[in-house]
Amino acid sequence: MNARLAVFFILWSFAVSTSAQSPDRESWKTQYKTDWNTSGVGLVFAKPQLGPFHVQERNWVGADALFGFIHAQFGQGTYLIDPRVTGFQNPDPDPSNWDEIRFSRASIGINAPLPFLAIGRYERYDRVFRMHGIVKANWQVHRYFGRTDQPTRYGAFELAPGVRLRLPYASIDFALNVNFINESIERSRNAAQNGLSARHAYPSITVRFDGLFDRMTIGTSTTTGATFSSTRKEERRRYTNSSGARMEERKVTYNTTASPTSVTLTDIGVYYGFGLKITRSAIRNLRYAEPGLLVGAQAMLRKGPGVFAFNLEGGRVGHGSELRPWKDGYHRQLKTDESYGQGSLRTVNAFIDAGISLNNLIYTAFGTAVVDDVATPFSSINMGVSFGLNFAGGQAFTNPEEATARYDALTEEATWFNDPRQSKGGTMGGYFFSWDIGNASFKAQWYRFRRAPLANGLMYSVIWRFGQSD
Repeated sequence: MNARLAVFFILWSFAVSTSAQSPDRESWKTQYKTDWNTSGVGLVFAKPQLGPFHVQERNWVGADALFGFIHAQFGQGTYLIDPRVTGFQNPDPDPSNWDEIRFSRASIGINAPLPFLAIGRYERYDRVFRMHGIVKANWQVHRYFGRTDQPTRYGAFELAPGVRLRLPYASIDFALNVNFINESIERSRNAAQNGLSARHAYPSITVRFDGLFDRMTIGTSTTTGATFSSTRKEERRRYTNSSGARMEERKVTYNTTASPTSVTLTDIGVYYGFGLKITRSAIRNLRYAEPGLLVGAQAMLRKGPGVFAFNLEGGRVGHGSELRPWKDGYHRQLKTDESYGQGSLRTVNAFIDAGISLNNLIYTAFGTAVVDDVATPFSSINMGVSFGLNFAGGQAFTNPEEATARYDALTEEATWFNDPRQSKGGTMGGYFFSWDIGNASFKAQWYRFRRAPLANGLMYSVIWRFGQSD
């Protein structure tokens, strides 16, 4: 296998070097620039080999964002830890009885193309077939915990050579990721850290939707604004009153001046788009609920500071074990220290998002007040609320025998809220924060189900649309 791979790279390098020396040098330079300007969002699939005592239970899936050579990822996975790590001499042969540890990872760094190792041609986002080498380098922050452990963090550096295949509206990265972790990690007494390999390598595949800027009219909008400055003046006066006592009078004057200014925004006019949406449970939910994965579509309209979207998605969402006894029956918090009733529900959600851009608030925080804002910003940070309907069913427990015994013993009054088998479809809602970049969005949303409150939780979404603006 290694010999075949070596022959492939030799032939590839020969073909590339030959094409690079061709008379069409200007065309080669143009292709070189497009390799550096690639942008997109998508998903990364990987199987990090954390160490000999770590067995991956669920595949590592994460969000990926690439803007030129700036690269960011967020992923999560679940591992089983061999009991030998915590001191057992005779490990349990059944991995399902091992300690379960949940990992998440955020990284930021560079993803640089190697255009001198390239074949194929790029014309535009919907007309491209090109392959070239890449090299990634990033800094990672890992966070992990067990069902009852407090979260723990450690950092790592990662270097990854690979190959990128660019297709119409998409690109695929194949990489060999090599992690470099501080060697002191290996000497840690923590069950999850003890046994981590200071150096480990693993393959990854990243599927990314491209063309974030395609079919989008980008202009500028100059709006009226103001910057504020203030001065403070203090005056003191000493005198003797009628009784002969010495007195002091102090007068402080504040003067605020508003200076007119202009703010130029990247304006895309009225934006509308329709595309794919993938939603996954937040890592923190996994301490008390099974992971959830929803796949669907979103139609979005953005005009000025307003953000509106319709979402349709379906899949499985994890649920917890028990609710805290609040007076209000529909807004109870999940108990995060109980896990006997973990499981999941099949669900179909149809809901509307309504929000506003926070860009003006950000401008104000940096000292600029935007008085007149009619532009629709190309990049926008938003917040808002969601409301709609959900259709739930197909409930399944992770540990059916234990869960059934516990829920069958509940009183009739407690059953409706605490027995996930009673979860039905109904209204749903929540609130969200999102970041829009052209045709793409990253979204953090708190789901709230009226008839399935055990499934309430934080979910993350990656959204890519075919969109255009007027």
